[in-house]
Amino acid sequence: MIAHAGLAPLGSPDVQAMPVLRPSTPEVSLQTIAERLAGKVIADRRADLLILSAEALAWQGHPDAALKASRGAADITQQSAGDLRRRTLAVGVSADVALRVGGADAADACAAFVHAVAGEQPFSWLRYVVASAMQAIAVYQRSHCQAGTRMLAGLLGKVEADTCLSTMLAAAASVMERGCTPGAVLPPLAGLVPPLPGLLLVPDLSSEATSVGPADIVEAFAGRVRLHPAAHACGLTVASASAPGRLGERNGRC
Repeated sequence: MIAHAGLAPLGSPDVQAMPVLRPSTPEVSLQTIAERLAGKVIADRRADLLILSAEALAWQGHPDAALKASRGAADITQQSAGDLRRRTLAVGVSADVALRVGGADAADACAAFVHAVAGEQPFSWLRYVVASAMQAIAVYQRSHCQAGTRMLAGLLGKVEADTCLSTMLAAAASVMERGCTPGAVLPPLAGLVPPLPGLLLVPDLSSEATSVGPADIVEAFAGRVRLHPAAHACGLTVASASAPGRLGERNGRC
C-alpha cells in the first residue's frame, strides 16, 4: 500500500467516522467513494482524495467522472491562495483527461499544466518533464506531428540517460517516429494506459512509490501517443483500406 504525502492515516483525528464502503458492485464507483469520504475530512485532504479519485478514474477509462473530480479539487484549492501544489495537480489530471480522450483542448490543457508546474515552489523536475511530454504528445496528435516529435526529442536530450524517465521518453519518441513511417504497424495497446508519475497516484518513479509496476510505467507516455493518430504535417496519409494499425503512403517527409 502506498503512503501518499498529505493524506491523513486511518485513526488520525483529521479523519472522523469514515463510512464503511464495500464496492462489490459496479454501481459503487470510485467517484462515489471519494465524495462520501470527502465530506468527512478537512479541506486539504478533500482535495487530495478528489485528485486521487480523478487519476484512478481516468486510468480506468471514466473521463467524465475523472474531470468532475479534478474540477472539484480545483474548486477547493482556489479557496486557498497558498495551495499551489494541489492546484497544479488538479490542472495536471484535467490535462491528462483531455489528452486521453483526444479533446480539441488537449494542447492548451497540457500547456496550462506546464505553466502551472513552472511556477511551483519547490520546483519539481519530474513533474515538469511529465507536463512537457504531455504537451509534446498533444501537439503531435492535435496540430503538427513534426513539431510534437521535435519537442519530445528536445526534452529527451535534457533528461539524464539510462534512467526510467529517459526510457519512458525514448519509448514515446519511438512510437512517434513509427507513426510517421510509411507502412509501419503501430504496436497495439496492451491493457490500460498507466497513470502518470509526478501526481498523487504515482508520486515518483521509485519502486516503492509506484502502484502499477515499473514495466507498466514505461508505457505511460508511449501508451498515450498510441491512443490517437498523429496530425500528419509530414504528408503521410492513412489508407482507409489498409490493415488495422498500418499506415499509408507518404506524400511528404517528416
